[in-house]
Amino acid sequence: MINLKTLNPPDWVTLILCVICSSLIFLRTPVLGLDLALTYGTAYLAVLSFVVFVIPWIDRTDHFITRNPVTQFVRYLYPGLLLGIFFNWTQPVSHMFFSKPLDPYVLNLDMSLFGYNLGKDLVHMLGDNYWLSEFMSFSYLSYYLTPWLVIYFYFRKQKKEFEYTAFISTLVIFSCFLFQSVLPVEGPIYNDPSIAGHVEAGPISAAAASFLADADVPGSAMPSGHVAGTMVIFFLTWIFYRKAFWITAPLWLSLCLATVYGHFHYAVDGLAGAALAAVCTFWIGPMLYVRFFPDRVPDIIAQKYKGQQTNPAEIPDGAVQQTSNH
Repeated sequence: MINLKTLNPPDWVTLILCVICSSLIFLRTPVLGLDLALTYGTAYLAVLSFVVFVIPWIDRTDHFITRNPVTQFVRYLYPGLLLGIFFNWTQPVSHMFFSKPLDPYVLNLDMSLFGYNLGKDLVHMLGDNYWLSEFMSFSYLSYYLTPWLVIYFYFRKQKKEFEYTAFISTLVIFSCFLFQSVLPVEGPIYNDPSIAGHVEAGPISAAAASFLADADVPGSAMPSGHVAGTMVIFFLTWIFYRKAFWITAPLWLSLCLATVYGHFHYAVDGLAGAALAAVCTFWIGPMLYVRFFPDRVPDIIAQKYKGQQTNPAEIPDGAVQQTSNH
């Protein structure tokens, strides 16, 4: 018997993404072809089955295998472990609605807004500076450190804060994957043959180029997952840990700039990613969370969205005190 009562908020986001993506893929089988539709539709259904059957089994089974720290880590943080997999699944199905890349339209919008093709020209406009290119490459790679706040709350056993930050960040990045699955935008480095590969200046940028040659996914540029994933943690840090917000601000802002500087994204991709993160963090995410998970709302969120009287500005930075176990 299926019992989904133990699923937490990030589980539900993962489940819903799998339902939507598998449904879209199977509905567009005539366009994608049977082999492609079966491969990726079935892949999403496999993850869906894991969420529906395996996660509740782990939650209700009292056994040393299911209760050991490694299993519990995977159980609660598996959405983060799926990010690379889901990202790689976006490009093969991204032509289900549009047969050609939408880069010309995005580039025209960039040119209309800024007067330049920033995804191609920004590095040159800033002087092709050796040290700046090295720093930008380091900043771009620092994306893999951005989930620190979610992991911090997990190991601090602050259950409400962990579930909330995991829900909001998962909502943002999985929404990116959904848009990328239906909007084929390759990005400047892959769409413009005149751009001679990644920006390379020294050892850091060379290492980044080598890594990204294998890790990056052409065709999954809109909206920018790098910017959206970075900004959602940036915004959540503002809410929960104000001092860390100011400490990390230079790195996270330079990371967003690096997505355009390094030819990976058009400026509009980055703006779309930042807008998605802002909307989900400050409007849609809290609204859904308070509506569907009222007993799991962290105090600092409840004070704003459930009409309580305490002013969040009166709470010291980083002073979240919820300490219930996972």
